[in-house]
Amino acid sequence: MPRERSTPQERRLRLKFALQMTAVLAIYIPVLLGSIELIEANPDAWWRFAVALLPLTLFIAGALTVLRYVLQEDELEQRISLMALSIAFASTAIFTFAYGLLQIAGAPDASWTLVWPVMGVSWLIGGIVARRRYR
Repeated sequence: MPRERSTPQERRLRLKFALQMTAVLAIYIPVLLGSIELIEANPDAWWRFAVALLPLTLFIAGALTVLRYVLQEDELEQRISLMALSIAFASTAIFTFAYGLLQIAGAPDASWTLVWPVMGVSWLIGGIVARRRYR
């Protein structure tokens, strides 16, 4: 099924999403690094668990940004997003399960915070695959 180039409305929606995600990430990264540094400098502080969860608020903001973006897409774009997210879900599950098995064999422990970057990269790859299908 041949697909025309994206409409101005689709381009505006993608640009708005990119700007919002960039803003969330621009705030998330220093908050994450700052909270890690603060916790490492105060390992016995009573407030360390609250500080550890501060980056979660921005993570939730990013998730809501994705949800808003998908809800504003047209039906074809939603189908493409569903396929991309399905690929990301499956590949992240395979990767994390495989690494869990490797840990049983002696691979070093990995932080759970690495799952999100794996999912993000998988989502980008899934988006490329899904878009090619509907060219």
